[in-house]
Amino acid sequence: MILKNNNKTAISVIGDGSWATALVKIVSDNDVKVNWWVRNKDRCKYIKSFGNNPHYLSSVQFVKRKVKPNIRLNRVVESSKYIVLAIPAAFIKDVLDTLPTDAFEGKIVISAVKGMIPSENCLVTDYVQKRFGVTDEQIAVICGPCHAEEVAMERQSYLTSVCTDKAVAEEV
Repeated sequence: MILKNNNKTAISVIGDGSWATALVKIVSDNDVKVNWWVRNKDRCKYIKSFGNNPHYLSSVQFVKRKVKPNIRLNRVVESSKYIVLAIPAAFIKDVLDTLPTDAFEGKIVISAVKGMIPSENCLVTDYVQKRFGVTDEQIAVICGPCHAEEVAMERQSYLTSVCTDKAVAEEV
């Protein structure tokens, strides 16, 4: 994954578990600035100071100048055109419902979430479209038969990205 390799491109990753940590590692290693929503204030401070996530994949080091953790979800979403959702489906509503309905206006939302939202009985992409008015062309999905640990350790893995907009799919 992700996105044209230039210093003007930044992405935001929502989530601070193993999968989010692996994605942050790979993207930041590819010289892309990452604005990272971390839910816990102490964990956020730790990541800023030490360049790793103390609770998930703790051996994985980040390029600190490329990774900007923040506990303010609104600020993280506002700071990038590309928003990667990497939190468990069961918690999507709890996290995203704190955002205003226009939070994803003009943005590309990339779902890296497996499963369905239990309380809604729908896919994450369907929920994002319904709640935030995001179009098919603004949503991409990444998935594949790999584990966070393999991706973070840069072992050979396979991910697929899809989007109805071919240009967006190529970027992702």
